[in-house]
Amino acid sequence: MKPFVRFGVLGAFIALAAAMGVVTSFSGTTSVDAQVPPGLTVAKTCPAIGGGTNIAINTGTTCTVVITNPTGAAITFTGPITLTVAAGATGGGLNPTFGQVQLLNATSGAAGNAIAAVAVNNPIGGTQSIVATCFAAPCSIAAGETVTFTEGIRGVVGGTTTEALQFGAGVPVSLTPTVTVGAAVVTATATCNPNTIVAGGAATATTLPPGAGTTACVIDFNDNDAFPTVVSSANVIVTLIAPAGVVLSSTGTTTGAFTCQAGGPINAPQTCDNVTVNVASITPGLSGPVTFQVTYTPDLPQVDGPNVFTLANALTLSAIGPVAAFVQPAALGITCVGAIAGPFTGPIPGQIGTLNVVAVGILPGTVGCQVFPVNAAGTAILAAPGTIEISTLTGTLLTSAGQLTTNLRIVCGGATAAVIGGAINPNNCQGVQFQVLGLGVGFVDITARYEPSSLAAAAGIREVEGTATVGFVAPLVTVSLLLSPNPVVVGAIGTATARFNRNFNCAAAFGVTIAAGTACIDPTTGLPIAITFGSALNGSVVFTIDNTAIASWVDAVTSTPVALPQVSGFTGTAAQVIKRCGFFPTTGSPAFGIPGLNPFGPIAGPLANFFGGCDSADARYRGNIAGVAQVSATFVPDLPGAFGTNVVGLNQNVTGLLGLFGAASQPFQTRTLEVVAAAPSGVVQLARGCNNVSPTVTEAASAYAARVTPAGALVAIWEHQAATNTFRGFSPMAGAPNDLAGVTRLRPVFVCVSAAANLDQPPA
Repeated sequence: MKPFVRFGVLGAFIALAAAMGVVTSFSGTTSVDAQVPPGLTVAKTCPAIGGGTNIAINTGTTCTVVITNPTGAAITFTGPITLTVAAGATGGGLNPTFGQVQLLNATSGAAGNAIAAVAVNNPIGGTQSIVATCFAAPCSIAAGETVTFTEGIRGVVGGTTTEALQFGAGVPVSLTPTVTVGAAVVTATATCNPNTIVAGGAATATTLPPGAGTTACVIDFNDNDAFPTVVSSANVIVTLIAPAGVVLSSTGTTTGAFTCQAGGPINAPQTCDNVTVNVASITPGLSGPVTFQVTYTPDLPQVDGPNVFTLANALTLSAIGPVAAFVQPAALGITCVGAIAGPFTGPIPGQIGTLNVVAVGILPGTVGCQVFPVNAAGTAILAAPGTIEISTLTGTLLTSAGQLTTNLRIVCGGATAAVIGGAINPNNCQGVQFQVLGLGVGFVDITARYEPSSLAAAAGIREVEGTATVGFVAPLVTVSLLLSPNPVVVGAIGTATARFNRNFNCAAAFGVTIAAGTACIDPTTGLPIAITFGSALNGSVVFTIDNTAIASWVDAVTSTPVALPQVSGFTGTAAQVIKRCGFFPTTGSPAFGIPGLNPFGPIAGPLANFFGGCDSADARYRGNIAGVAQVSATFVPDLPGAFGTNVVGLNQNVTGLLGLFGAASQPFQTRTLEVVAAAPSGVVQLARGCNNVSPTVTEAASAYAARVTPAGALVAIWEHQAATNTFRGFSPMAGAPNDLAGVTRLRPVFVCVSAAANLDQPPA
């Protein structure tokens, strides 16, 4: 066949090939229309179904376009090469084009020796393209070489598409076979407000605005294409299937015709959102559900397919008469207030799954909760009277009398007080309140169910449920380790004291009304005053020394007899000693309460054995040889999962609520213990200037100064204050600093003399 030089002739050839069903092929030998560079041939193949490719919404196919140089010489042309896929028709509405596909990144592209780079542009609702850039300008395809475009296509809007191939600035060449996307599937829902009307409450079918016997119902349409919230403009027929006397206000009968176009043009692919129908009940004494039968006939069936919907129980008809209709709650809302400020939002990540966490409490205190009826928007409402049942399998519920249970049934609403001259409203279920207690560190799942009263149930009010989750964490425990004395002399004994929850805040310590975080200052030392509040948790304190050659524990004992595991508690070694904080959980404890944590008084049951705690725990150590060792105190609570630090940094995702599921560690503190040789005693020779000396006694600075002879040689005694990086001094000279009240055994001082002198130190 001779080469084509006119675009129209080329189009005819393409159409003929499409009718044959498989391949489109053409070549150019002139540049009259600059369509295909002379000498090149183009062929497109797709799975052939009736002369084109038919695919459904959200399904796809793969087409291939091959550009070949069958000549004996290279062919050059202006690049790039652009393959374009676009919608085949245009209408009105939010998405005016229909017949849309999307090129898939994973399966769309171009390849060939001449191709350097490929860009796939595939915005939903826009023109799709594959742009192939050549290695050099102009593009060159050698003899016998090919360039292949692969189109991985997914249907997104129903209708027939178009496709074109363009070389540089040349005129685009239409390609066939084209892809046709099948119509989308349309669905519908109905929402009435109010969703319960009184039988016979409307005097006529056209009573507006809606009263006790009328309501407005919105029928929403959606489909499964790329724009699901709007569908093709359509004719809609609504038929009411209900007790006699329920009619459409627009017709006064059970059937009415409506146009769905949302104020936009007809015959448009994306202009229908919903239709509103007004329903009226004009016959008293009837009750039961109302069902809508909706027939959707689209203006553009190639975009959205027709469908008939049966929307059951869209509306409820009540026979209450002059009394206001019972209100049906859409669901139950649950809110709780814990000891840790929220808000907490679910779902949350983690091994525990997806939870709706509404509050976090601190054991052993309770969390106050309330359950209340809500409408479809989640807003609290007054609903028909009934009973709300609350249950949990992972915690304990408390009644207002402090009784423990796993299931509560609380009446919500009841007798309605009539107001003279006003309407009677039986909807007085506002909600109920209760308390939740955790059985340990973790989550408590709460399920609430609303059961309508017998009268409300007879009027069509249904049961609804709600769920929520409350988290519980252990009280905060921090450890502060004190080593006294430090340094310790070889052979001497000191005490390591683990103090719990030390606080420097005056407001917390003394209850004074001052700025939060303000510290109490010791006027003598200028340092903050620390208050030890103690641990609320029972547990064990593990004291360790990392180098027993330097120092070791004095409390090391032999193995505890098996028959008496609770007499001495644990086995001690030179490197590790364990001391109790609180009673052993196996020995039991009388019920007790912690002020501020439990509004109902004493806590009994499984939590009682885990709480009590202590202010501090201590162990004795001995200095062995001069050197430095690391001493640690670690608190291990008895409560499973309680690491004490899990409250710190708690955020909306409730990260680390369970130490068992996080990277939490037991609270601890490590201090450096210095072991020194015995301070020199007897007569110490002092050279002129300042001499660094460790006193062997603790006494007044004036008494220590009297140990220097001759007395006239003493200039001053200075002691360094590490906390403030300053010095305190004592001097017998008039006008000299005298803020050092005394010296401390083994705490170094500088003794400054004006000439050689002696210092008489007693034995350490």
